[in-house]
Amino acid sequence: MPVRLQLAALASIVLLGACGDGSRVSIDSRFAVSGPIHVVIEADEATVMLAPSVEGAVIVTGSIDPDRYSYDAAFDGRIVRIELLRERSLLALVQSGTAEVRARVPPGSSYEIVASATGVTVEAGEFASGSIETSKAAVVVRGGDYSLQVRNRNASVSISGQHGPLDVVTTSAAVDVVGHSGGLVAITTNDAPIEYTGTVEAGGAIELTTTNAHIVVRVVGDASFTIDAATTNGSISSRYAIIDLERTPTELRGRIASGDGSLQLRTTNGSIEVLSASFP
Repeated sequence: MPVRLQLAALASIVLLGACGDGSRVSIDSRFAVSGPIHVVIEADEATVMLAPSVEGAVIVTGSIDPDRYSYDAAFDGRIVRIELLRERSLLALVQSGTAEVRARVPPGSSYEIVASATGVTVEAGEFASGSIETSKAAVVVRGGDYSLQVRNRNASVSISGQHGPLDVVTTSAAVDVVGHSGGLVAITTNDAPIEYTGTVEAGGAIELTTTNAHIVVRVVGDASFTIDAATTNGSISSRYAIIDLERTPTELRGRIASGDGSLQLRTTNGSIEVLSASFP
């Protein structure tokens, strides 16, 4: 399939070559850039990986089945756009085949990934902000100090070591956050558990909402927050002593220490646990 390039001012190199098995074609696109950029990745039924790179370069590698996918890479001086899309012909729809792309961008860049039935992995790096929208395939984000938004359906979301505001909405899929700190946190799913390990900071708010599944919060560091937890059918427990306690069999409200942060937890037909990350 042809590769279309639309370049303005800055140089690029794009190479396509056989991978050696006769059925896949390799991707190798390189753009010279000045400073951080914004990258937009659109993909269908593929694997997308994003990672930091050296300053001054965007490097895109991967491979496709050329009978089933088309590939596009373009740079207009501000935004790098990458497309890895399934062909819509009848022949392409009935054929098997896979595709994967790995993009490496300069530190401080921002990213937007819009994908269908596509697994997304973002490695630790210095990003300005990130947005992921996908379905039917897992999302994995490792590290980073930036604002992150995830929209997903029917596949798990796993985030580790991220610092900054976090906004996750998914359906019928588990969400696991480990080592989070800094910024507001809002996580919503249904029919699947939420597990959060991280800080509840002064002035910060954490809101976790699901249905028909449990919620587990493991607090890292000092605990000073108000708690507002409710379920329709399940137990609620707290590792911490609660001041100004209001409790029913399915609700728990009150203050831990000075109540500097906020923790709101909601589920149905599931238990809620608030633990210390240091002690069981």
